Amino acid sequence: MDFKIKPVLETISMSKAKIIASEVINSAIMEDMAQNANEYENITVIKTGNSSEVLSVSLAMCRINTLKSRINMLIQKKFAEFKEKTFYISLGTLLGWEILNGQGPEVPVKISSSGSVNSDFKSEFSGAGINQTLHRVYLNVHARISVMIPGDSCVCETDSDILVSEVVVVGATPQMCGGVAPKTIYPLPEFKEKN
Repeated sequence: MDFKIKPVLETISMSKAKIIASEVINSAIMEDMAQNANEYENITVIKTGNSSEVLSVSLAMCRINTLKSRINMLIQKKFAEFKEKTFYISLGTLLGWEILNGQGPEVPVKISSSGSVNSDFKSEFSGAGINQTLHRVYLNVHARISVMIPGDSCVCETDSDILVSEVVVVGATPQMCGGVAPKTIYPLPEFKEKN
């Protein structure tokens, strides 16, 4: 019975733990964004020249490091507050027999988890039109969760990418596009008929 049940129990518990981790991470980030919305607005720094041309696009590193540290602590705090969670698996599913999947009485299974979190910001550039660039900043959160189930424990890892900033950088409109100059309409020459 142990040989049959343990692999199924581990698989289901790890799946539940990933869902729990995703909920914890998302709720922590949404909570922080709601309380500190103005800090997220000024993550991207755009430097311009004398004639308003874009010289560089960078991230405000001091603000980035503050956000990263605060979010890590908030997620860790939420993991620490996490208590045992009970979910139910039908006996037929636990036995691993396809013909009995979802059948039989519900067996309560308690899992408890603890996690470590590491987060980092990453930026991405993509084209958004003629001489326009879309700059996105993502917060990547990597969580490693230890799941304790009756008689066993397992470790699962999950990654979450949350979009925290999006800016369209608009440059000057070019006079040539794809090596072709803008069309100029010239008047047609007049032809006279020969007598």
